[in-house]
Amino acid sequence: MESIAPEKLELLKQFIEPDTLDAAACLAAGCTYEQALEAGRCIARDFGDMQLYQLIADHRCADAAVEQHFITSFHNNLNLLIEKTWVEKTDEARKSLVQYRLSKVYEQLQHGDYVNSYDELLTILYDAVFLMFGGDAREPEFLEYALRIDPQFGVFWWFLYSMPEQPVWEDGVFRVVSLLFMLFIANY
Repeated sequence: MESIAPEKLELLKQFIEPDTLDAAACLAAGCTYEQALEAGRCIARDFGDMQLYQLIADHRCADAAVEQHFITSFHNNLNLLIEKTWVEKTDEARKSLVQYRLSKVYEQLQHGDYVNSYDELLTILYDAVFLMFGGDAREPEFLEYALRIDPQFGVFWWFLYSMPEQPVWEDGVFRVVSLLFMLFIANY
């Protein structure tokens, strides 16, 4: 995670509650599973579905059928989003590859393998945003653009961008962060 420039932090504060900023920082820094669950509640609130998050996040009260349905909703929504995104001819192969990789990650997630699927899930989400917005998604100004066109998507992009690419977390933290990624996409 790169540090947020002061001007971007001020912009984020227009769209995100301070406790959500703290929650993402806690997750990115490598908190305990219990801290991650609590941080996830703040972020799920901003993603618009704290109730579903609470239902499936904690292993002690997780409902396997609800979690499987949730993972399937995430997969279907992201696959549809990718499928319906118009891309240049030069990006057709990338689009097909993202869909193929998504099907592989979907299998891992269905088996509860959040640790080994994390890196690929993160890459797929970055690639999906790239397919939707092109090279602009890689520009420093993209966060501001995303927040202005769709604040909820902008918050998702900020959260996605805030998470480390190769974290050293407890297994449960991988699950919490992955559930948060999927929560946004499943409801988008």
